[in-house]
Amino acid sequence: MAVSWERWAWTAGIGFVVFAILAFVVGGETPGVGDPVEDVVSYYDGDRGQVLVSSFLFALALGFWIWFAGTLANNLRERGEGRVASTIIAAVAAFAALQLVGTALNAVLAYSVAGSGDVGVTKAPFDLTWTIDVLAAVPSAVFFLAASVGLRRTAMIPGWLSCAGLGVACSSGCGSRTGRATASGRRRASTSSSSFLCRCSGSWRRASSWFGRCHRPKLAGGHPAARMRPVPEPRRTVSIEDARRIAVRAQLLDGSARGVLSTVRRLGFLQLDPIATVAPAQELVLWSRLGAFDPRALDRLLWRERKLVEWNAFVWPVETLPALRALMRRERRSERTGAERWRRDFVRENAGFRRYILRELDRRGPLLSRELDDRSAGPRQRHRWYGARKVGLMLATLHLRGELAIVGRQGGQRLWDRAERWWPENGTLPIARAEASLAEQRFRSLGVRLERGEWVAHPEADASPVPDRAVVLSPFDRLVHDRARAEALFGFRYRLEMFVPAAKREYGYYVLPLLAGDRIVGRVEPRFDRETGELEVLAAWGDTSRLDEALDGLAGYLRSRPR
Repeated sequence: MAVSWERWAWTAGIGFVVFAILAFVVGGETPGVGDPVEDVVSYYDGDRGQVLVSSFLFALALGFWIWFAGTLANNLRERGEGRVASTIIAAVAAFAALQLVGTALNAVLAYSVAGSGDVGVTKAPFDLTWTIDVLAAVPSAVFFLAASVGLRRTAMIPGWLSCAGLGVACSSGCGSRTGRATASGRRRASTSSSSFLCRCSGSWRRASSWFGRCHRPKLAGGHPAARMRPVPEPRRTVSIEDARRIAVRAQLLDGSARGVLSTVRRLGFLQLDPIATVAPAQELVLWSRLGAFDPRALDRLLWRERKLVEWNAFVWPVETLPALRALMRRERRSERTGAERWRRDFVRENAGFRRYILRELDRRGPLLSRELDDRSAGPRQRHRWYGARKVGLMLATLHLRGELAIVGRQGGQRLWDRAERWWPENGTLPIARAEASLAEQRFRSLGVRLERGEWVAHPEADASPVPDRAVVLSPFDRLVHDRARAEALFGFRYRLEMFVPAAKREYGYYVLPLLAGDRIVGRVEPRFDRETGELEVLAAWGDTSRLDEALDGLAGYLRSRPR
């Protein structure tokens, strides 16, 4: 069961404040000022109420610090920065423990001195409290440094909260609870809370201004840290003719693809789709690049060699899993969209159903969805994809969250198991790095993108002429998947009309673009008859002079593939 550091921090912080309030209430009205003892007793003036107020303020500051540390650690853990988060928690726990021991000892000494007026026997205990203060400065400094690292890596903590948290952190260094005892046993006594509130303004300002620079780094060009920054690649703008060639080559539609695994790695992923009027979408994408290939190679890479993984209706190289795990973590906590909020509520309302599925997979897995009972809560409302049974919906939701993996197929049905038993332990990434990595991979595989009316090419893109080959493309092919980009790049307006009523369709049900060289010149609506093994052409549009060349190769592949 995952630990919520934020919940722990809130509980600890509130606990400290409640403890301080109870201590203040129990203290009640304190006796009047008696005969103060010089130095130590003069601070307290025999007034135990002042001690309790100081203790209350100190506990309030300490509770706020623990809450701040827990919130930051929780955000870091969500981003995969577990080591930094653990350092923050360990440091604040050590500091809090030392401060509590020192506070308790200081309170006992204050009461005894104020009551008796005898400071001759207090040198050793006061030395002990001073030693505790010195020791507390070590975890305080560790926390200060770890928090500065963490705050550089997450933007979820507001600036005012960060400054306040680091200001509290510096209180142990700029305001000790007890001063150094003199040779006579007398000393200047102070509480950390009063010292923090009364004498720490300079350190507070320094910590706040220092952190402001960390939270929003603005370094001059000559600053050493600025010189250490990686130099960004120059923006490479290209003509639309070069952009077309780059796009075709980046997607391996120039005939340079070699092998299923290397092709998937270059493209980044393959999209899965159940509609197979001609062939499954993932096979059609591979065929347009490789020509005739053995589709069983894709199954072998997925289910036997495990060099590919299936997640969220896409096939990914296994090396992408660390970035995908970051997306899975975000799915478990995100409420940005209505669908995310619905899935989170669905899992929360069906916690028992979820436990049942995980338990059955632990005991009997892998399993098909039909081998699990529907133990969902609430009315049996029919879902547009999953029907009245909620088993498939729960399996898909847990899959998105990274708890379940698809480990095979039987008769086209997905086979499910626990993710930790199937996926390799190859780590995870912070969400920011994961998004940046996936974005870079997409840019490389697309080759060019349109920015402010200009075509910007990836630094590694190749703009050399494209071989003159003719192929048809899947509707889910990334060359045309972004419809606006395809129209701007090729002057080709393309829409998928599978879900458009027949009378309102402009072209057809399952229409494939026709690519010739670096131009999309036409479109065709084919249909493969699996009984006769014939590829029929229902309709064609545009320049169809090279249509037969493209379809002959496709027909040969479809007839040779295993049924």
